[in-house]
Amino acid sequence: MYELITIFQDYTDNMGAFITSSIGCFIATAIFVFLIAPVHNFIQARFALGFGDENIKKRGYLTLNPFKSFNWFGALSALLLKIGYTSHVGYKRSRFYHPTVGTLVIAFSGPVFYFLCYLVVYTIFHSLLQAGFFGVDSVRMVFEDANVITYVYHSFIVTLQFLGRICFFSAVCNLIPMFPFDMGDVLMLFLRPSWLKAIGNNELLISLGFLLLFFFTIGAPGGFLDSLYSDVGTPIRLIVELFT
Repeated sequence: MYELITIFQDYTDNMGAFITSSIGCFIATAIFVFLIAPVHNFIQARFALGFGDENIKKRGYLTLNPFKSFNWFGALSALLLKIGYTSHVGYKRSRFYHPTVGTLVIAFSGPVFYFLCYLVVYTIFHSLLQAGFFGVDSVRMVFEDANVITYVYHSFIVTLQFLGRICFFSAVCNLIPMFPFDMGDVLMLFLRPSWLKAIGNNELLISLGFLLLFFFTIGAPGGFLDSLYSDVGTPIRLIVELFT
């Protein structure tokens, strides 16, 4: 009888951890989609305006409206793969004073912004850690005396950790010069207009293909991105810890 009670207790503990972890992942994804992504697109639209595309505002891109930057596959990718991307900012490179420079600046601004967001999230996490906010040694200890506060506490921890990974992975992957990532805009400097039109007409299939490809390759748990997060992220986090 005691063994049955122990098994049931272990199951409920794990179930509680799973539920709160899932909630934390969904909250982190929502923060990325409805807060970080709109700012990302606003920055790119502002650069486009600065480089000479004055119609960018008339087309509604100079806004923080999250539904303007929302991309279904980008949101799904952020949740499943921790790799987020937004709908494309429809600027006209032909209107730029310096088309090549403008395109490169806009393309690089996205990954740089995501990386800065990662630094902010990790700084918050580390500051709370230093302040003793995360005083629990393990998830198991958290759920021994579980209550509403415990679940909220654990969800908050997962939210910060998951959001940091989304920002870091998004910064890395948006450096890849392919659609639908930010650096895919650089291809506009080399591809023929007919090819760009074909890409635009098949954006849905390209996004779906990307999602499946990354899900089974570098985005898989324990894959390339996780290793990169550990190898590259660790020295970055150590630097942040020196100043917090």
